[in-house]
Amino acid sequence: MQTALDQSDFYKDRAHRKYFSDMKELFDYVYDIIDVPGMSLFENIEKLREHKLYNLDPKMLKAIIETKLEQCFSSFECPICGRKCSHNRKSKRHIETTYGTISFDSPYYKCKNCDKFYEPYVSALNLRKGKYQYDVQKIVAKVASSVPFDETAEILYDTHGLSLSQATVHELTNELAAHARLEEITPEAATIHEIIEQAIRPNKARPVLVFAADGAMSPTRTENGKPNAWKEAKGIRVYLLDGQHLAQVLSWHQICDKHRFKSFLQLIKQQSLFRVHSVAATVFKRFLTQICA
Repeated sequence: MQTALDQSDFYKDRAHRKYFSDMKELFDYVYDIIDVPGMSLFENIEKLREHKLYNLDPKMLKAIIETKLEQCFSSFECPICGRKCSHNRKSKRHIETTYGTISFDSPYYKCKNCDKFYEPYVSALNLRKGKYQYDVQKIVAKVASSVPFDETAEILYDTHGLSLSQATVHELTNELAAHARLEEITPEAATIHEIIEQAIRPNKARPVLVFAADGAMSPTRTENGKPNAWKEAKGIRVYLLDGQHLAQVLSWHQICDKHRFKSFLQLIKQQSLFRVHSVAATVFKRFLTQICA
C-alpha cells in the first residue's frame, strides 16, 4: 500500500515539474512578444492572436505588462515642463479583455510646477474608458453585426466568459460605429474593379451595374434616458446583374440626415470605385454619371 502511494507521489511530482517547465517556456515566449509601452494593450492582444495564442492566463499577462511598465516608469517627467514628477498614489485598475480580467496597480504622478496629474500606465496602454477594452469592443461589434444584441451577449458569455448586458453591447457597438469612416467599411477600388472584370464574359453583353439609394424610417433604442424615436436610415446597394446572376459589390446604411448622406455619396465618387465604361447603362444612368464620373 505504501509503495503504491509513493509511486503515486512520484508521478504527481513528475507531472508538477513538467507542467511548470512548459509554463516557463510559454511565459518566456509571451514575454518576448509583448511590447510595452511600445504598443497599446489592443495592439499587443492583436499580436498575441497573430501568434495563435488564444487562451492565456490573465495573471500571466498582468505580471508581464505590470513589470514592463514598472521598468519603464520607475520615474516620470512632466511632458509640459520636463521636470521630474513626484509619485502621488496608486489606483487599482480592473480591465476586461478577451483574455479575462487583468488587474494592476496604476501609479499617479504629480508635477508640482504645472500642478497636473498623470497616469502613465493608462496612457501607455491606451486604455478605453470603462472596464471593457477595445479588443472586447471589436468582437462585440463583429458578433452584433450579425445577430441580435441579446444573442450577442449569450455568445460572448459562452465563448469568452464575458457577462455583458444588452445595453453594454449596444453602447460598445454604437461607440465604434460613430468612429467608423465610409472608406474603412467599403471595399478598396482594386477589389471592386476585380469583381466587375470577373463578371465580364467574352462575346456577352456587359453586366448591368445597379446603384440603388434609398431611406426608411426606423425605430431607435433608448439612449440617455430619452424615449425611443423614429429616425431615417439612409443607405446604398451596388450590385452587378448579368442575366440570372447577381454579384454583390457594395452595401452600406446608416442613420444620418440628407447633408451627411450627400457627403458620403461624394466620397464614393471621389474614390473612383466603379468603371462605368466596363458595364452597361442602367435606369439610374444620370445618377451613376454624377457619382461615378
